[in-house]
Amino acid sequence: MVVSLNTQGASLGALKNLGKTLKDFGTSLSRLASGSRITKASDDAAGLAISQQLAASLVTTSRAEQNVRDAGSALFQADGAISQVQSISGRLEELAVQSANGTYSDEQRAALQQEFSSLTQEIQRISETTSFNGQKLLDGSTLSVQVGTDGGATSALQVGGVNVQGLASQLGSIDIGTQTGGQAAIDTVRQFSQDLATQRASAIGASYNRLESIGQTLGARGGAESEALARIRDVDIAAETAKITQNQILSQAGVSVLAQASKLNAASVKLLLG
Repeated sequence: MVVSLNTQGASLGALKNLGKTLKDFGTSLSRLASGSRITKASDDAAGLAISQQLAASLVTTSRAEQNVRDAGSALFQADGAISQVQSISGRLEELAVQSANGTYSDEQRAALQQEFSSLTQEIQRISETTSFNGQKLLDGSTLSVQVGTDGGATSALQVGGVNVQGLASQLGSIDIGTQTGGQAAIDTVRQFSQDLATQRASAIGASYNRLESIGQTLGARGGAESEALARIRDVDIAAETAKITQNQILSQAGVSVLAQASKLNAASVKLLLG
């Protein structure tokens, strides 16, 4: 074996390998501490770029999903108000049928008319005041819901549009103070109730079901994006723990080899000095 004093090949080789081992050991510790496989761009440049795009897409998907839930809450509130209006309309029809009966006096019909007018005013009040976050729900206007993650026309959905306020306007002129008026009011109130039920089914029920379907689609998409992002970014705990154990052994071996190389150099000097 050639013994050299100027070039300490054994020591340099051991030191180089030890440095690499310690670097890998530090990288594994950093990954485990952060929970991320990519702690800097040099770890995986392509993976970093893809994960950033996925993360941005996941944020917008989650926001769209929340938009759908908010719109569903608005429709649920509108549906509750319409249910109350339909309950009132049932009572209005009952009052009209009662007034149409010839056994009642004009004074009794006047009392029926008073209740009838009070209830129609309540329907108008409900139609004018029912709102969600300041947005009117029963005046015929629709809500534009951003259900997509881009600015395309198909990313926005119009929901709602029940016009209780307009439908109820025909009730304000009804007078059941006479038997004839009571008879005429029956068909008018019944038509109001039917029109309201039709709008409720098409504008509320159908829209709500569609929003539920969109929400499920967005939820599935968000789950897929989250899973893909985790596969790219998240550290494999078991693999990194195994690497740490391996690098610990290699570093201990490297230190031992470096010590032996130093002893070899010392022995060479001792030989020269006799």
